Amino acid sequence: MNAAFNELVKQGNAEADVAKRREIFQSANKILETEQPATALYNPADLWLIKPNVRGLAHEGVLDTFHIGEVSFQ
Repeated sequence: MNAAFNELVKQGNAEADVAKRREIFQSANKILETEQPATALYNPADLWLIKPNVRGLAHEGVLDTFHIGEVSFQ
């Protein structure tokens, strides 16, 4: 890790003035953009086991929710 980056983040976390804090974190971000070779994207993966007798269970991927209004059991 870059010592200058760490120091800027430490200063930014302690700074109460919003404008100064923004400047500090922008400086830290420039170091990060220069030295970071790649950024990993968060890609969640979930496995759901649903019994075969469950019918009509709708999944909405955007909010990762299941809609149970039309569920039936056979």
